Amino acid sequence: MFWTFAYGDCDPPRDGDCDPQLQVQSWSTCYRWASQLHPRLHLFDVRGAKGIRGAGGSEVEVFTGRTTVVLFAYTRSLAMAAARQLRKVSQTQTPSRLPAPAPGSLGGKLPCQRP
Repeated sequence: MFWTFAYGDCDPPRDGDCDPQLQVQSWSTCYRWASQLHPRLHLFDVRGAKGIRGAGGSEVEVFTGRTTVVLFAYTRSLAMAAARQLRKVSQTQTPSRLPAPAPGSLGGKLPCQRP
């Protein structure tokens, strides 16, 4: 249902648990959308897409096209910096704009979205 990309270095402790500095998850909007996760939306612009900040402070979600990108980072500034650099895996350059959310996708109104 989603892909996870991990960035950063870590030196795992003896128990083997090691969280990377940044994790980027890419979800289909059919499975993860704004109003499902956050009923009180405070959306902000992310280069044409829409974003929200998670309650934990260092989580940012970006809704672009029919994709929800979830950024988990050590700090909010790192999550926001990553949001400003989002691009498709196939792109070598960061585009100036991301696709706007698909019409109806933020509110769970796509045929594939079921509460």
